[in-house]
Amino acid sequence: NNSYTIALAVPEQKRVEAGHRIFSDHNISELLSAVEESFSKNGYNTLLVSMNQEFFEKKNYLKLFRNKSINGMLIWGLHMNDYYVALDLVKENVPFFMINAFIEKKDVNYVMVDNYTGAFKLTEHLIGSGHKNIVFIKASLDLHLNTARFNGYISALKKHGLPYREDLIWEGDLSYEKGYELTKQKIFSKRSEEH
Repeated sequence: NNSYTIALAVPEQKRVEAGHRIFSDHNISELLSAVEESFSKNGYNTLLVSMNQEFFEKKNYLKLFRNKSINGMLIWGLHMNDYYVALDLVKENVPFFMINAFIEKKDVNYVMVDNYTGAFKLTEHLIGSGHKNIVFIKASLDLHLNTARFNGYISALKKHGLPYREDLIWEGDLSYEKGYELTKQKIFSKRSEEH
C-alpha cells in the first residue's frame, strides 16, 4: 500500500500569540515550504507531525509506518536524548532521514550544517573586527547543533587568547525574537546600572 505521504516531524512549538511566527525556529517554515513543494511535484503529500510528548511516549512515529499512513519520514532537529527514535526506525527498516541532527550509526541518513565551523568563523570575524566581549546565546545543549555552535565559539575565543566569561553566555533559544529580547534586556539593565 502506498499512501503517497511523507511525514515531516518537527519539534513541538511553543504556544503562539497573534502576530508571531508559528515556528520558533524560522528554518522550519522554510523547510516545510521547500519540502511540500518538492513532494507535491513528485505526487506526494506532506504530513506535518509535532514531536510532542505523545509522539515519543506512544511511539507515534512507528504507528504512522505500521498503519501505512506514511511512506517515509523527515525528522528535524531530534534532541540527543531522543535518538532512540532513530534506532527504533532503523530496527523497523523504514525510510527516514534526519535533518540538523546527527547520530553515530551508519544506517542513519542525515544532513546538517557545519555549526561548529560557522560559529567559529563568526566569532573569529567579530574578534578580527576588534570586538572582545562577544555574547553567545545558548539554546538547549541537548541538540547537537547547539553544542557544536557553542564549541565553535569557545574554540575561537581560545585561539585568540580571549577568556571564557560566564556573564557573556545568555540562556535563550534559536528564535530571532528571543535574541532580540535578551539583547534589549541586557542593554537596558546595563544602562540602568550605569545611572
